[in-house]
Amino acid sequence: MRNYVMDPPHCNVWIVLAAAIAMMVLAGTDYVFATLYVPLKEHLYYNQIQIQTVGSMRMLSNLFSLATGVFHDRAGPRLTCSMGLILLVIGYSLFYMTLLRLFVVPYWVLGLFLTTLSWGTNACYTSGLSTCLKNFDPKHRGKIVGSLLCIYGMTGGLFSALFRFVFAGNIVHFVFFMLLFCGSMPIIGIIFLSSKQQDPVNVNDERTGLLTNPNVDPSESTEDNSIIKKQVKDDNPPTYRVIMTQEFWLLSLCTFCSMGSSVCLLNNLGSVVQSYGGEETIVAILMIIYSAASSFGRILLGLLSDRLSQWMSRPAFLNCCYLSIGICMFCFAYSTVPMFYVLIFLFGVSYGGMMSTTPTLIGDLWGTKHFATNVATVFLFQLLGSYLISTVMASNIYESYIRGDGKKCRGRNCFMYTFIICAALSIVSYTTCLVIMRRIKPKIVTKDLKKLEA
Repeated sequence: MRNYVMDPPHCNVWIVLAAAIAMMVLAGTDYVFATLYVPLKEHLYYNQIQIQTVGSMRMLSNLFSLATGVFHDRAGPRLTCSMGLILLVIGYSLFYMTLLRLFVVPYWVLGLFLTTLSWGTNACYTSGLSTCLKNFDPKHRGKIVGSLLCIYGMTGGLFSALFRFVFAGNIVHFVFFMLLFCGSMPIIGIIFLSSKQQDPVNVNDERTGLLTNPNVDPSESTEDNSIIKKQVKDDNPPTYRVIMTQEFWLLSLCTFCSMGSSVCLLNNLGSVVQSYGGEETIVAILMIIYSAASSFGRILLGLLSDRLSQWMSRPAFLNCCYLSIGICMFCFAYSTVPMFYVLIFLFGVSYGGMMSTTPTLIGDLWGTKHFATNVATVFLFQLLGSYLISTVMASNIYESYIRGDGKKCRGRNCFMYTFIICAALSIVSYTTCLVIMRRIKPKIVTKDLKKLEA
């Protein structure tokens, strides 16, 4: 146990881990909206542009996640979970009353309601992930993050199945259940989440980092102990310094292209199945497959990126995910509905691996002191990508192929060109990540520290 735990003196890390898992379950409910968009569209009589605008506005929570990250780094996980509880209750209550038609609001106002509840799940996600990242040893960072995000990714499929098979697709009753569930879960985080990170300079770990500080020559690390201490201090730069690095902008470009494209597929999954001639019940099955595959990819990449860190850097693992997502997107453009089952599994593994490796890489690059703020800043580009790719591009392509006076598009052309563009954007991410791989090399400083001690 001592190999895994940084031994924070004021909390039992295993109880905290259990509470963090509960927060991941809560945060993962956000993925169920990929299943809800088509029923919501029909219940409120929206067209494709309107429902995609609502979906993209829900992603505005990523914009507010920067403020959430700053708040978490300053106030701690318990107050952050308290904020999440308030936002979830407000957001789901307004969403439920809109579905009951107690009042009539424009579609963009409903988007603000969904933004509020998604902001609440984001606050609980940040609290659970960041707290555990600080409580466990850096060399097990990939496994911890992968395991937590495995739970996070699996939840969407479970709740999609719950919506389809238990609530029989009744969106009003399901949203009321979500109000009760999501309105109570943050209490676990408020009670149990706690962290106590030691001063990085005084931590006597077997290794002080997984990535090389570009400002320090590794050959000089055995000559002066002060250089090592300075490098450890520089492992936790403030966010304004992180933004000034080239690695930040390269990683942000990858996030914009690949995560934005992936969110486009998830947000439009119901419409994709519908336009390709599939039954509505297939969407829930695909979401279950996606969630299982995403969970598998998160824990697999988290484990492998730790075990093989001496031979293969995290950016290399990330690049494998980008390439795989690009291939899946291209295949979606020309596939038939029966092929969706295989493609959504491969896409889920790749997307899960990307979502697991990206925050772990951010922690390796810039430390855990400002982890929540750094992750939120990078993931702002996911918001920008999802809006431009999903709402602006995909929705307009979809609307351009609608024939007649209806609001539904039928045929492969509804999304074919969207998938081709998404595949091209994934190749852009792949090429950009090659540059990151050249700039960052894995480095284990165990031998250097042993020489210093000798």
